[in-house]
Formats: sequence, C-alpha cells, structure tokens
Amino acid sequence: MRRMTSSAPFPAVRRTPARAGAALLALAAGACASMHESEDYLRHRDSQLVMPLDGGPEFYFDARLSPSLPADDPAAEARRVGWLEGWLRLRKLCADGYDILERRPFRFEESNPGRFDLRYVLRCKPPPDDS
Repeated sequence: MRRMTSSAPFPAVRRTPARAGAALLALAAGACASMHESEDYLRHRDSQLVMPLDGGPEFYFDARLSPSLPADDPAAEARRVGWLEGWLRLRKLCADGYDILERRPFRFEESNPGRFDLRYVLRCKPPPDDS
C-alpha cells in the first residue's frame, strides 16, 4: 500500500498565486455587475406579466416606476413596452400583436404584493381571417 508523504491535506491541489486569485475575483465581480444591468434582469426585476385566474381574454402587464423611468417620459414608456414585448416573446403569446386597453396606476383595492406602480390591461389580437 502506498502512503502519501506530503504534509498538505490535498497535495493534488496547487496553490494559485495571490495575483491570479485577485484577477479571477475581479473578473467574477465584473461579470456579476454587468449581469445586473442586462435588459432581461431589469425586465424581471421591474415588471411582470399576469394572467387572471378567471381565464378571460384580458391579461395584465405590471411595471415599476423609478426616477430613471418616470411615468410621463416617452423613452421610459418605450423601454416598458420593450419589456412587455419581451415577456410576450418569452411566453409565446400574441403572435398577431396585442392591444393596450388601459394604462393606469394600481388601484388601492388591487392585490399588489410586488409593489408595482403601473398596470396595463392587454388583449391579444385575433389571427387574421383567411376567408
């Protein structure tokens, strides 16, 4: 039987120099920082698509407001619409487009555990009639 003579607990593991370890740590931190600024991350953090329990034709898109994304800014609204369209693509909904029936602040009596600020009421457009 062969015995290991090394005093290190895991002799097969080599120690990396401190500089290499610091470089890897900096790379990992940079990757995480860029992930949190991705459009997918922001869409998931600041919006949601909600299908009502009654199964009706309307559904909801909820979004948060912020100083950088105020309610009355056209650029912020375009970004929210981009999030909405991202959710629709992700869930494979409304292949023929959608209509925004209503855009309004959340009502006091509505359940809002995610603390969203705006609610859009939507309906998918029907497929074109080929007759």
